[in-house]
Amino acid sequence: MIQKDSPYETVIDFEWRYGKLEPGRYRIVKTVMDVREIGDYTDYVFTAEFSI
Repeated sequence: MIQKDSPYETVIDFEWRYGKLEPGRYRIVKTVMDVREIGDYTDYVFTAEFSI
């Protein structure tokens, strides 16, 4: 669970799905759902660019 106004860090294992990534620039896109109650939610889309 991500807490409001707190940093969040995670490790994502790309290799199991894509194999070893070659050196280059990449972008990851993640959708996060903020659920307040059943049927009341907002989706947020976050992106981050990174290089290997």
